[in-house]
Amino acid sequence: MGNLDWNLPALAVLSIGMLCGGCLLAPSPEGSPAEPSLGANVSGPETELNSPVNVSAFDLNRYPELKARLEAYRAIEASRRQDYLPGEIFQYLPPFPRDFYWVKTMVELGMLTDINAIPSEYYKQPELYPRFESTGVDLMLHPPVGRFGAWGFGTYPSEVLLTAKVNETTGVETDTYVIFHTSWLVETYQGLKLDAAYPDSGRMLVNQFSDGTRGVAQNSSDASRYFEAEFFSAESNCSRGNYSAADGRCVWASPGGAECYAAYNETTQACSFTPSPSPDIMLLEPAFPVFQYGWAQKVGLRLKVKPNTPKGKYLVTVSVSSPPKEIRDKWLLEYKLLYTSSTTFGADVPWFNVFVEVQ
Repeated sequence: MGNLDWNLPALAVLSIGMLCGGCLLAPSPEGSPAEPSLGANVSGPETELNSPVNVSAFDLNRYPELKARLEAYRAIEASRRQDYLPGEIFQYLPPFPRDFYWVKTMVELGMLTDINAIPSEYYKQPELYPRFESTGVDLMLHPPVGRFGAWGFGTYPSEVLLTAKVNETTGVETDTYVIFHTSWLVETYQGLKLDAAYPDSGRMLVNQFSDGTRGVAQNSSDASRYFEAEFFSAESNCSRGNYSAADGRCVWASPGGAECYAAYNETTQACSFTPSPSPDIMLLEPAFPVFQYGWAQKVGLRLKVKPNTPKGKYLVTVSVSSPPKEIRDKWLLEYKLLYTSSTTFGADVPWFNVFVEVQ
């Protein structure tokens, strides 16, 4: 094993498609109450929804500049989902974490860069992703009349930068993670197959190499010999459950002890959270009109930088294609007109970019 450092930006790639009378439109640009957990000396009755938390006897009104900054970071607000949408929309997601906005802020500031350290209780919440509260909420409140969200997904983050130290006998192996999520308003089950590739060139949007540059120009054939890429699942291992008419929900326990959430599917009349048949194949669930548990899923990429790899700058990308026909047919029979594959979009588009500087 060698040494490896990595950084990632808080960026997302988002695509959404709508159908209107058979016409496919172009992609557009993109809880439960919890006890307050900030600071010391928190006392008194439970705060009302979205009300400020009295973290101490310190009078912030005497320091308006500091108060404004804390409010901007939502640091003096209880981490509770605002009531901008009906609660039913989020009913199949994990409970809203009490420190959610702390974690969200740390991700946005680049303090928390390990996506694998973010549990499903956080990345299943749509508020974690850019533009949900500023754009997504309004779209869900006012969906286009007479149109159907046919396809669309995004990734978070969009790029990661690795620094690998290798020599003639020692290589590097590391795991990196990306979250695929359904776009707002999309009502279908989307089948995706993930493919690793080594394009001839690419450019970082936020990160930069040690010499200040952002671009990569490589020989695709050579790069494919220096690296090995393998996908692995980072999702909970949930088997299919049975619908309980008593509570109107599909909830069951995973083998690992974590609770899994899923929605009752009127089309299949079953609890829907379909495990992936292989780590490189994914079934994203709908995000509208209700967020289903599988609307956001984490996947891992195990990357091996082989010994004797020449020093330089490299790029490994993750693109999306359609699953094999036998899997498409299985999901089509299961989800009927609610199933779609990535055959009409996403091909040859790098949804996740892994930049590597070999030193």
